[in-house]
Amino acid sequence: SGSGIRTSASVPAIVVVVTDGAHSPGQDPANEAVLLRGLGAQIFAVGIGLQTSQLQPMASSPASTFVRTIADFSQLQGAIRDFTAKVCTAVSTALPPVAYVPPASTTQSVRCSRGADLVLVLDGSGSVSSSGWERIKTFATRMVEGYSVGTAATQTQVALVTFGYGATTRFNFKQHTSTTSVTNAIRQIRFPSGSATHTRSALSEVRQNLFELSGSGIRTSASVPAIVVVV
Repeated sequence: SGSGIRTSASVPAIVVVVTDGAHSPGQDPANEAVLLRGLGAQIFAVGIGLQTSQLQPMASSPASTFVRTIADFSQLQGAIRDFTAKVCTAVSTALPPVAYVPPASTTQSVRCSRGADLVLVLDGSGSVSSSGWERIKTFATRMVEGYSVGTAATQTQVALVTFGYGATTRFNFKQHTSTTSVTNAIRQIRFPSGSATHTRSALSEVRQNLFELSGSGIRTSASVPAIVVVV
């Protein structure tokens, strides 16, 4: 209670987990994923060079809907359209339908005309590499470009967490109030190059310091869904 998370069945919380490697010892995210699903979250798991069986314990069911694997980082940018479309579809199944707007070409961002509280959780572990980190930031900025960032009920607020060895909130929902401000802030984040992959700590950081902390700026209106994207 007091967390600001919406428990009504009409307000979906969407989690998209994109990871390039197995979690570190003692950092199994399955239990933390159970807690998020208990709050009503739908969890999509996308693995870069991973097997479906490695992602199923974290994802919602069925795996055919909520689990996807891609071969390498070069395919990540092409997948942004599918990710954003799935997020918009999941939101629209519980709220009055507002479909995503397909872009005119594959180089344009998908446009989602629904306000949300969006959390980006970026994997900065050493296995990602500096070139992979740049691809992850490009993925994140293109996703943000699909939303109108602001404080109005019809706009999206964005918070960001990075993880590797531990997890850190880089900015909460209140710190950036325009799309340009958010994308510029993302581009300026240096590669953390963490020595571990603390996936559980990342999900815990989101739950405790953004979903359950009223001062984070998360909105409690039933018309504003909460979305978490872990890359």
